[in-house]
Amino acid sequence: MKLTIISVFFLLIQTSPGSFALDHDEPCSNDPGAPKCDFSKGLVCTDRNGTSVCRCVDEDHMEHVDTGNSYSSACMVFINGNCSWTDPANPNVTRRMPCRDRNSNCYSNPYDKCRCESSYLPEDVTDAIIPENRCLGAGHITNSCNDSRPCHPKTEMYCDRGVCQCQNPITEDTRRVYATDYDHYFYQCFLLPEVVVGCVDSSDCTSNAYCGEDRRCHCQPGYTLSQQDFSNWHEMRCGVDYMGDCSNYTDHEEYCNDVAGLDCVDGKCVCRYAPDQIYDEDLEQCVSPEGNPCTLDYRTYDIPFIHFRGPILCQGGLECKAITPGSYYPLGICTRPGEPLGNQ
Repeated sequence: MKLTIISVFFLLIQTSPGSFALDHDEPCSNDPGAPKCDFSKGLVCTDRNGTSVCRCVDEDHMEHVDTGNSYSSACMVFINGNCSWTDPANPNVTRRMPCRDRNSNCYSNPYDKCRCESSYLPEDVTDAIIPENRCLGAGHITNSCNDSRPCHPKTEMYCDRGVCQCQNPITEDTRRVYATDYDHYFYQCFLLPEVVVGCVDSSDCTSNAYCGEDRRCHCQPGYTLSQQDFSNWHEMRCGVDYMGDCSNYTDHEEYCNDVAGLDCVDGKCVCRYAPDQIYDEDLEQCVSPEGNPCTLDYRTYDIPFIHFRGPILCQGGLECKAITPGSYYPLGICTRPGEPLGNQ
């Protein structure tokens, strides 16, 4: 038989060890020099009942999807599954695997897992890896919605004029959402503390709050309201109180009361700008003693050379006097009424 150049080429490919990558379910061997499974598709050589074949690197949390085209088939990762893997045959090679659900992506922050895209929410919102789980649209507040794309049932939101909104439990009017808080950790609407009557049990309340006999949500012991001014109802939350434990700060329920001016330092909630501040038990707020900085309003500033989160209030009986009257400079000094600053 006369061999052409093309036939010799294919013969060499079929007989030369390590000259090509093996596809799904093809026999394989981990012996040095043997052809390797195609790790670019997520395949590794796996023992199955005494026979070594190419399978997905994490078969319990992946599915090999064969489109009929060997170049486009691949192991695809379920929602919440790890999507970054190192080749066992070559530890220097790490690949990101595609996600199974078309509305999910492999996100590196923080865990290299397949997660639903920003406007979607998994049907099962736990961290379980379930092959049947899928990303559903309209999973977050203000996501667009319609009859064919309803709000995610887990969130208990309603589609109001084309967007998902929390519903007021008293009026059942989605346009009055001031009484509710959308929790981005639990993916649900909850009642804010102290704002409105309407809770049935504590599961209706936002984090760190309970349902009282008056059917209002109140902060649990060890937590304080983030706002004393009810005109700022939208910022009503229950944050960890002064000197409270925040050692598990990564838990969304253990954030220090930000509006009270608290930050987590060495596992305790303390004044953000200590030692220039002290904690006022009556105001439940960090304040500045006489001669220390304060802010002239309630804003957070981020201007050249200055970044701080307001407000910084003065201790009782003191007033915040501008360092440079009439200027945009946002800082002042806590001073007794009627007393001038040293530079005035």
